[in-house]
Amino acid sequence: NPIYYCAFLLPAVKTGAAESAKAEEGVPIYASFDFIYDLLAPYYPATGRPSVDPVSMFKMLLIGYLYGIKSERRLVEEVQLNIAYRWFCGFELDDTIPNHSTFSKTRTRKWQQSDLFQKAFYDCLLYTS
Repeated sequence: NPIYYCAFLLPAVKTGAAESAKAEEGVPIYASFDFIYDLLAPYYPATGRPSVDPVSMFKMLLIGYLYGIKSERRLVEEVQLNIAYRWFCGFELDDTIPNHSTFSKTRTRKWQQSDLFQKAFYDCLLYTS
C-alpha cells in the first residue's frame, strides 16, 4: 500500500528543515513538507491575523489518519499529550496546540478547495518511485 510506505518515510522529518535518515538496508530517506506552503499560498492572505502553520496542521491530520484518530477533538488531545507527535508536528513543549474547531474551519474553508491531500499523496508517490 503506497500511502503506508509514504507515511513510513515521513516521521523521519523534523519541521522546518528536512533531514536525512536511514531506513531498511541503509537506503537514504529525504522528505520535505515545504511544498504545502506553495500549494496553500492562495488560501492564506498576507495580511490580517497570523494563521496556524499549515504544515503543522497537515502533519497533525496525517497522524490522525495513520493512527486511526477520527475525532479532531481527540487528535488535539493526543498531540498535547504525546511528545513524539508534538516533535513531528513542530510544536515545542510549551506551545499551544490549535483548537479542534480550527481544524474543521480550515479543512472546510481552505483545504477542501485546494486538493491538498490528493496533491500531497501524489508527491509522496513521486518521491518513492
